[in-house]
Amino acid sequence: MKRSKCLKKESSNLLQQLEKLDVEIYGLDIISDEGLMTDNQQSFLINKDVETPYYYRSKENYQKIREFIFNTPSDSSFLFFYDYPNDDIKYLVSGVTKCYDHQNSIKMLDYIRSKKFKLLGIDGLYITAEYTQPSTEYSVDFSSSEKQTIDYASEDIYVQARLLLEKMPLEMYAEFVYEDLDIR
Repeated sequence: MKRSKCLKKESSNLLQQLEKLDVEIYGLDIISDEGLMTDNQQSFLINKDVETPYYYRSKENYQKIREFIFNTPSDSSFLFFYDYPNDDIKYLVSGVTKCYDHQNSIKMLDYIRSKKFKLLGIDGLYITAEYTQPSTEYSVDFSSSEKQTIDYASEDIYVQARLLLEKMPLEMYAEFVYEDLDIR
């Protein structure tokens, strides 16, 4: 899943650009100088019970996002959560998160690498009908404060990521956090 930050005055341009690229938008959060707001009124998340993934890139979805942005204060900033559709890589949606099984997580890592996206982290998840359980043992955060000088597109990042994915249990799913630096 990708994320992009922008000010309210830039949000219309970003949303228009994302719509032209036919991306799937899963939600957005209002952010402040201190970070993400935690109040549910400060978030717009797409209904997780949506039956078709095409809804995420529908005109109806984009219109709801525009209305949400319109009703926020003029000095607001947003963090958009979105992804490009890739019909060759299978996934399931848990909440608003795309989760990849073992085989497809390797394909997704290769896809992120081929697009030269900024890989920020991977979370290992156990998913059942009742719950989603993150695993700290099978998660990595390349964006932590002590690693600010890392080149997120370096071979080292992808080698570490592949090793993590290869040692994950087969029943585990992976969530990817990455950014496309060309979308701003």
